[in-house]
Amino acid sequence: MFIGFLSMHQWIQLSWDVCRLKKGPQDFPYSPVAFWVLLFCVFILDTVNLHLALADFQTGLILLIVAVHSLVYFGSLALLLMLLGHAKRINQTLTCLLGSGMIISLMAVPLLLSMDPAGEQAGLPGLLLLFLNIWGLIITAHIFRHALSVNLLLAGVLAIGYYMMSIKVVDFFLS
Repeated sequence: MFIGFLSMHQWIQLSWDVCRLKKGPQDFPYSPVAFWVLLFCVFILDTVNLHLALADFQTGLILLIVAVHSLVYFGSLALLLMLLGHAKRINQTLTCLLGSGMIISLMAVPLLLSMDPAGEQAGLPGLLLLFLNIWGLIITAHIFRHALSVNLLLAGVLAIGYYMMSIKVVDFFLS
């Protein structure tokens, strides 16, 4: 299957290379089709992961949380890119974030499945999820560094800020 002139295997390889910090958003081809396909896949995957993490919550609420989070995260990042004069980078940056995010989310599925639903005994799966979150922040900082043309320290601060914003969006709906 081809998405935006690259095969599925090439998209996965490119996303994996971003996760290994070997490639960046500038290496992604401009492809609205790839963006929408990846957005749909990540939306489904994030919904599954959040449902595994928050088993007591209704599916409708989880769908709403994922939708609002995606809108806020991608919308504010697109706005930031426009304000900094990098509007041409929006598609590649968001596609890069989606591709790398999908890989991290896929790795989280077996960990979430192996955890105690009450979350009382996180153990090794909880530690590995923490590692995945930290790795995800590093990847996001790497992507921001390239997309926003800023130094790694500022990119790291922005990545942490976006992570905190994600937590606040989820907390808003859970409280």
